Amino acid sequence: MLLKNALYTLLGKSFLVIFTIISVPIYLSQIGIAEYATIGIVFSFFYLVLSFDVPSYLLMVKYRYDRNLKKDYTKLMSSLFFLLVLTNLILFPLLALFAFFLAKTVYKDQALLPFFLIAAMVFMLIRANNFFADLLRSRKEESSVQKIAAACIILEFFLTMLLLFAFKLGIWSIFIGILVKLLVQYILLLFAVRKLVNLALGLSFELVMPALKKYALANYKINIMGNIIFNSGLFLSTFFLPRESIGILSIFFKFIEHLRGFTSEILFIHLQPVFAQLLASNRPDRIKQVLERSSKALLAFSVLVMGFLLTVGEHAYSFYFGAAFQGTYNLFVLVISAMLMPICMTPLLVLLFIDNTDFFKKLYSVSFLLFIFAVSFGLFHGKLDGVVISYSFFFYFYSVLVLYFGIKLLSVHFPRILKHFSLIILLQLATLLIFNPGIFMPLIFFTISAFILSINILNPEGGKIPPYGANVAKYPATKIKLFNNL
Repeated sequence: MLLKNALYTLLGKSFLVIFTIISVPIYLSQIGIAEYATIGIVFSFFYLVLSFDVPSYLLMVKYRYDRNLKKDYTKLMSSLFFLLVLTNLILFPLLALFAFFLAKTVYKDQALLPFFLIAAMVFMLIRANNFFADLLRSRKEESSVQKIAAACIILEFFLTMLLLFAFKLGIWSIFIGILVKLLVQYILLLFAVRKLVNLALGLSFELVMPALKKYALANYKINIMGNIIFNSGLFLSTFFLPRESIGILSIFFKFIEHLRGFTSEILFIHLQPVFAQLLASNRPDRIKQVLERSSKALLAFSVLVMGFLLTVGEHAYSFYFGAAFQGTYNLFVLVISAMLMPICMTPLLVLLFIDNTDFFKKLYSVSFLLFIFAVSFGLFHGKLDGVVISYSFFFYFYSVLVLYFGIKLLSVHFPRILKHFSLIILLQLATLLIFNPGIFMPLIFFTISAFILSINILNPEGGKIPPYGANVAKYPATKIKLFNNL
């Protein structure tokens, strides 16, 4: 069932990527890069706010499969749904007022206001659709989620094309298409959920608050820090970059988002129960096998992507984007290659999260400080290349931090795969140094190279960690039990 659900998710993400690749050059040819920047300006704010949403998937799984809690399942789901509706009703006017402030005072462009209002409605629908999708997934209905998503992607594409070419609505076509897609998706998901759970608008405060505190808020700090790191960069850039640069950066982030969704997001969800079960049963050899095979598969994928980018990629890029993106290919290669490194680290990252949550918290705390430093440098530079280089520096150094914690915790057991990561990072940086010379790449190369060498020289043996399973005591037993039901 786990492999089957992962395959459904992969197919759904692939479908989305294909339609994105088809639609983006059509949009750019019709509305231009400066108009496309409106999408980045408006939605970057709401995606940042969405980063603070409380995840409820683990809670749903727990109350679905735990025999002692199963009796409260319908009541709890109804309470969660009530809280969702209530918070949406509270947030909408507040976000609308703040959007008015942004449009009028910060961006000094009141033409953005109606787009912000549409995006506020999109924000509410995304929250509701995420809730319904998680509820269906918790009941092993991933296929239903992906079928509905695929149908709505097709609807959005053809509706947007109709509004764009037949009615000549320009940027409005894209916003209307997104809104209609999410509204139809909401209706279809609600209909699918109603077949399984009889949701009602009722709040059981004494039931929902302890459940949220125990199962949803346990790793809330980790979740929001990771989301803020990814979602805040584009939003902050909209205050400093010119319109065309924001449009280009929006495209870059869209491709990065799909690259993450196609690889690391799927693996992070579906490797958690695998590692949790293997740690609980104390099977280090099997853990090593899963880690090495999944990591090597991602490394092979990264090598293929980099090989494409460094050979025929520039011709494909010029043909795909046209003259508006002339001179930006080196930046595109830099940010995509930098993103590939944390993607390759995903299996190791999942194992660190499951085996030792304390180290994972340290990793995200250090990463967050590093992110603030890197983005501040990029925004101070005030140009597109400064922002892209600072983000790339962050992704690379974040990967090295994951490598550091991996060596400290796991190298006694897995020295070979960690050496592979060290060599791949150095090889990729050396390739980029040749391909993209400038004043920043040598700095990135020598800084990260020195850090990797210091890790291997100062700590060649790795940390003396206890046998596998010893750290599981720190990991809530309830989580391991619920993972066994996935």
